[in-house]
Amino acid sequence: MESVSMMMFVLLFSGGGDAGDLLDFTPTEIYWQMRDERIVDFDSMSAVLQDDDATPTDTLMAIRSLGEWVLIQEADPDIQADPAHKAKALKLLTPFVGSKEPFVDQYAKRSVAWLKGEDPEDRPALPAEVYDLDLALLPSDSTFVGQLKVQNGVGPINLAELFPDIKIEGESVRDMMMQELLPGLTQSVAMIGNARADLVTGGMILNDEEDVSFALIIRGQYDRVGVQITLEEAMGEDDKASFYSVGDVEVVAVMNHDPFALLMPSDELFIVLFSERRGSKLPIDEVAKKLQQADRKPTFDASLEKQVAAVPRDKADVWIAMKVTQMMREEREFRDVIGAFDAGRAFATRDSKGMMDIKWVAEGSNADDVARTVAFCTEGIQEGITELTREKQHMPPQMRPMMDQMVEMLKSMEFKQDGKTMTGGMQVDPGMATSMPMMMFGMRVDHHQHEADFAADAVELEAVQE
Repeated sequence: MESVSMMMFVLLFSGGGDAGDLLDFTPTEIYWQMRDERIVDFDSMSAVLQDDDATPTDTLMAIRSLGEWVLIQEADPDIQADPAHKAKALKLLTPFVGSKEPFVDQYAKRSVAWLKGEDPEDRPALPAEVYDLDLALLPSDSTFVGQLKVQNGVGPINLAELFPDIKIEGESVRDMMMQELLPGLTQSVAMIGNARADLVTGGMILNDEEDVSFALIIRGQYDRVGVQITLEEAMGEDDKASFYSVGDVEVVAVMNHDPFALLMPSDELFIVLFSERRGSKLPIDEVAKKLQQADRKPTFDASLEKQVAAVPRDKADVWIAMKVTQMMREEREFRDVIGAFDAGRAFATRDSKGMMDIKWVAEGSNADDVARTVAFCTEGIQEGITELTREKQHMPPQMRPMMDQMVEMLKSMEFKQDGKTMTGGMQVDPGMATSMPMMMFGMRVDHHQHEADFAADAVELEAVQE
């Protein structure tokens, strides 16, 4: 289930190619089949839209389904479409344009545009000021901070087409991925309705005592009341869970061995606080207080603020900045890569071909240490290329092109020294977000095949010995 949740997280935050809403990944026929086995046609969708007791999610899916159904009828030469359906659908959908209910106006405008043969409107850009407003909610002692602009299209998207139509050992990769994703997706929709992320702001504290804590601010749209009710139903009997308010901010806090809290100040902001240390005091009151400040500004350590200021945030689709702590310099997991530096930053933009062009800068105080780090990273990349190339030979042939993507990514990585500074970059195909689970599936199949071969050899050897 964790892999499914991670996959959905990647799809939602990467925009999935042309979608940003959770519902945009849900096929209409699957939704209605699992909802109430309803057939998608003009009469059934009309009934939903005229039902005052219909759920908000049913209303959204009926608006979308009606627009899609009319177009499918017209496009299929084997269907004798009723020419009156388009006019009837437009008449039925038009009153929903301008609705103040969450997502309804957006969905109605989209279906109306389809029926009129027009391109749906793009989503409006976020106001420039919200980037600093959300960054200011992060703890001032953060070690890492960053932001991701979610690449939301107007959707919807055919989820199955994100995966190649190939078979491994007779099993369809596309079918396998859909079987894994659809139950979790429909369950998420049933629990929280529709949701959209436009901007994700994250911060992590990694101090010298090795305490690790996180803050995640998701700006978009969701049903705050609906999510709160769902959480209360799911966690209400947990004696470690608390439900309360700090001013206008709804809070759900769970103080177990890994304490976390969810803050819901509005239908546009969802905040997650999490610590890996038992008994940690989460900055709930601090964040709630900051939310009341309309003109709040980010405040971090001077070295971190310098890195944030150097990031071209107006152009970057995703960026991260960090300060290097003493523990990071000493710990084996960190020291060989970032131990030579005091602070650093990285940012990525999409080029004309859709590739993510990533650049990074790390600033240190000793040129010799920087030189050793550049050599270490360069050598590590070459070893990685060799290992992946070797591993490719043991994978099913259909999965090898995905391994090639990873090799090309590593080959694009570059590290350069400029005095006490290391610069570099790489290119990443965003499509690798969907390739990785499939590659894991291919490795799993290959592993099982090796096990089967080994078992067969063992049986044959035993027969010979007898």
